[in-house]
Amino acid sequence: MIPDFWKKPAFAAVVVLQLAALGWTIYDRTRLLETGRPLYLQCEPIDPRSLLSGDYVTLNYSVSRLTGAQLLALMDAPAPLTVEERVYIAFEKKPGARFHTPIALGRNLEELRGRSELILRAWVASASFQNPAGAIAPDDSLSLRFGAEQYFTPQHEGAAIEREMANAYVELAVARDGDSALRKLFVNDKEVRFY
Repeated sequence: MIPDFWKKPAFAAVVVLQLAALGWTIYDRTRLLETGRPLYLQCEPIDPRSLLSGDYVTLNYSVSRLTGAQLLALMDAPAPLTVEERVYIAFEKKPGARFHTPIALGRNLEELRGRSELILRAWVASASFQNPAGAIAPDDSLSLRFGAEQYFTPQHEGAAIEREMANAYVELAVARDGDSALRKLFVNDKEVRFY
């Protein structure tokens, strides 16, 4: 049994710690959105097309699913990846291009730094390898998630965004460590705004 004189300070300390944790989380996300480098990715419709759930849209990117042939081109030492494994994708934006394109994929962030300063952290969501213990084959596939797949939409606008997902793209804010946050969503070249 805890003496009464400890209960009030202990409760106050717990409240202060929780508020500090919440404040840090808000500060960290705000700092990332303000200082992160911009990365533009094209969205793709999700099949089946049940994108809307409540007042947010689930986003799928052109780099969310990679074929074995793409993995062979992106990885220096292609080897099958496992579900929930953390990977990094280096991007570049070619002159005149609208979107960034992946130029390398690897398990080590520092090894990719020589190829690009714009590196996005991802996790393997699913993997289909014909030979899990051997080399990657062109017919293999890999699905990635970036932690920026959901966008909260203005109320009652999700259905319209869902219909135009093939004409949508995003601006992600990317930190030096690969962390990312969705900064803006564009549909038909117009930013989706809450006001």
